[in-house]
Amino acid sequence: QIRALADLDRYKEQYHDRAEELGSYVSEQLLGFQIRSCPPINIHSLTEIPQGLVWVFRRGQWRDFGSAVVRIIKDRPVMSVGLLVVVVGLAFGRRRIQGALVQAGADVGRISKDRFGLTVQAMIWSVLLAAPLPLLINFAYLATVHASGSTDWMLGLADGLWRVARIASFAAVTLAVCHPGGIGPVHFGWSDHVLIPLRRSIRRLMVVYLPAVVLTSICALGDSAKYFGSVGMFSVLVTYVSA
Repeated sequence: QIRALADLDRYKEQYHDRAEELGSYVSEQLLGFQIRSCPPINIHSLTEIPQGLVWVFRRGQWRDFGSAVVRIIKDRPVMSVGLLVVVVGLAFGRRRIQGALVQAGADVGRISKDRFGLTVQAMIWSVLLAAPLPLLINFAYLATVHASGSTDWMLGLADGLWRVARIASFAAVTLAVCHPGGIGPVHFGWSDHVLIPLRRSIRRLMVVYLPAVVLTSICALGDSAKYFGSVGMFSVLVTYVSA
């Protein structure tokens, strides 16, 4: 266990050093008025993308992740099962939560019934509406951290899940706030001209950008860094096309 923690610290230092080098390089390129901050896309770079993706999605890698999930459930059954039950319950109760959220705003604007407590209720329902995805990502992160003898792939996956957990939390809560009949349109009076494109952008962020961050992070540590260019380029291409 101590050796695994030491290896984790060493890989984290390598990751931060690599990130600082990349940041310095990009700053140098931009401050020097050089538009291109990476080699141009060519036939050779495109042919490397399938090889990198095959490595990322190799069955053995994801089997290790599945084993890590099973292990954390066995080692911490109360926490694991309780969290999964909450996620499933919130997912199946999504329509009821949405109905309660809309109902909390039904009396907003009525002098005889409007009160601050309605906004508090709407905030609580919004958090419950947003909770399943961040909780699930955090559970996956805990499983990868709890795994023993983690490989470079698993450490990169843990780093990616840690990053997207925070992004997903903010995105899911914002999406819930912008829900039709929710806090944004009813309690704050936001216009549909703002909310409709905002909801569309947030959904695109969650569907495209979050997986792209995880894919890139998987290839950022140790020996897996040799696939960083190909998988990272694929992520950039996908996010560019979806923008």
